Formats: sequence, structure tokens, C-alpha cells
Amino acid sequence: YDKFNQALQYSAEMTSLAQEIYQMRRAVPSPLGNRQAIELWLISWYAQGTPEGLEYYRTVHSEVKARVEQGKGVVPQERFRLLSVLTAPFHAWKTLDWLEREHGAVIVADPDNANWEGWELNLSQPYHSLARRMFDTPAVRHLHGPMTDMIPDLVAAAKTHQAEGAIYFAHIGCTEGCASLRSVKDALMAGAGIPTLALECDF
Repeated sequence: YDKFNQALQYSAEMTSLAQEIYQMRRAVPSPLGNRQAIELWLISWYAQGTPEGLEYYRTVHSEVKARVEQGKGVVPQERFRLLSVLTAPFHAWKTLDWLEREHGAVIVADPDNANWEGWELNLSQPYHSLARRMFDTPAVRHLHGPMTDMIPDLVAAAKTHQAEGAIYFAHIGCTEGCASLRSVKDALMAGAGIPTLALECDF
């Protein structure tokens, strides 16, 4: 039980740091690179609740905070601020580097990977806390049932993070994600005035 509670505490701090990093990405120019953003998501799945995962999040948080304070971005000249919907395919992360290098395009928000709203640790009910955490994981929260969380989160992020366009990574095997494509495109145009590129891909 002590180890379990310790893991939950590591997880709670990682989640808090993730949300702070997400908020700091509102800065112009963007303080977090495209690949770094998706790596945070990956680490959260592979190393959640571990001291190594927590140290990684602390390090990235420190780097992002320093860039924000110095007014520095991750690209020499930021030209496009993009919203990412769902997750870029693992085998094509070099595309994310290419967006930065060739076009000065930075993904400034990915709410369904990074927006950890709602979950709080309660050590008096550790199993309930763990179950709630799984349901409050951004992607799960967005895709279970009607899109009552997903669309408002995306529209809000487009505004708060000053996105100028969106890329919807439409994984051909994700029936939940692809079913929301038209609704998301329409909502982002109507609610935030930004266009969405639907990019069909194999995750």
C-alpha cells in the first residue's frame, strides 16, 4: 500500500506539471517543440507514477518556464500556431520536425493529450483515485460518449493558445476519433474561426 500510494503521489505531481506546461504553451512564441509535446504524452503512458517519469516532467517544466520568462520560442521565427487533434502517427514524427524546420509551424496545444482538467488525488480512496484518473485522462475524457468535453476543449484551446489552424490526425483504425471529424471541423471554424486539415494516417 505504501508503494501504491507513493506511485499515486508521483502521478499526481506529474499530472499537475503537465497541466502547468499546457498552460505555459499559451506564450508567444511557443516554448515547447512539436516532438517534445508528443514525447510528454508518451512518457505519461510509459512512466506514469514513477520517479523517472516525474523527473522527466520536472525537467521539461523547468525548460519551458525558462523559455517563457526569457520570451524565447523553439523555432527561430514562428510563422504558424497550430492545434493538434488526436495524436500524430508514431512512425512519422519527423513530419513534426519538418513543420518546425521548413515552415516555422508549431503545435501550441493538443488538448486531447495534454489538458488534465479535473483529476485530484485522494489518498483516503486510492483505488477510486486511480480509476478516476483513468477516466479523466484527456483522450479518454474526450472520446467516451458524446463529445461534451472534446469540442469545448478544442475551441477553448484554439482561443487561449492563439491557434491559427488545426491538424486532425485521423487514424484509419480509430472509429471514435474519425466519427467526430466533421463535428470538430465545423466547431473550430464556427467557434474559433480556424480551418482544419484532416490528415488520414495509420497510427
